[in-house]
Amino acid sequence: VREPYFLASLRRLWGSRDFRLTLMLFFCGLGMLNAVTSLTDTIAASLGVKDSDGLLGVGLIAGGVAGAIVLPLLSDRFGRRKVFLVLCMVLAVPALGALFLAPQGWYGFAIGAMALLGLALMSAGPIGFQYAAEVTAPVPESASQGVLLLAGQISGLVLTAGMSAAGPRGIGWWLGGLTVAAVIMALLSLRLRESLAKG
Repeated sequence: VREPYFLASLRRLWGSRDFRLTLMLFFCGLGMLNAVTSLTDTIAASLGVKDSDGLLGVGLIAGGVAGAIVLPLLSDRFGRRKVFLVLCMVLAVPALGALFLAPQGWYGFAIGAMALLGLALMSAGPIGFQYAAEVTAPVPESASQGVLLLAGQISGLVLTAGMSAAGPRGIGWWLGGLTVAAVIMALLSLRLRESLAKG
């Protein structure tokens, strides 16, 4: 009996070492992004802001839009994926660390940290999708992208639930944990092998 095409695609995806590493990056990175995006008001409250004005979310989106335009274009221009994925993972470390360490009242500092986080993680998305498609060809890009998105959505739901339960007083410890996870992500990204992209 011939194996269904979808199952064959999944088997080929899982058989790729670089795709498995990329999957771990998306599981952590996209999950973090989804959780932090959903909890900007709680993060603001942890910084002593009683009535959140949404500026943390604005900073996250502004940094993300700028990064998602510039870094993928540079990745295509130079025909390199790994170096830009590593850059994105490395930038996420000080961004989350700054949110974790931001003193009460340092709202502007936190907005800047959110902008850097958006630049790091939103830029990693399109670059990561392209990288996964290149290292798993001829598996359809829709299959690799779907699996990566699913992983990020699952982890995002879990992180959002945990961070919501912690509330403003406990969210700082979650941000500390995410900072440690970002360090691990940066180290994992170094193990990726460059794809065969050509600029």
